[in-house]
Amino acid sequence: MSLAPTDCKEVIEKKWGERMTLSGTLVPHEYLIVYTPRTEQEVDVVGTILEASIGFMTGAEVTGS
Repeated sequence: MSLAPTDCKEVIEKKWGERMTLSGTLVPHEYLIVYTPRTEQEVDVVGTILEASIGFMTGAEVTGS
């Protein structure tokens, strides 16, 4: 996923994902690999990350459901 820099930092700090191996060389630093959810609670978290990614990529403000 591609996220805003502040969102990237939060996802990495909370251990929900990591920078892509080629991040900063062939792809922007804002590209992350987000880990697969294992529980319903984790599905909700990844959904929130996905919404943030959509908002960042489209410039739209996305609100959670």
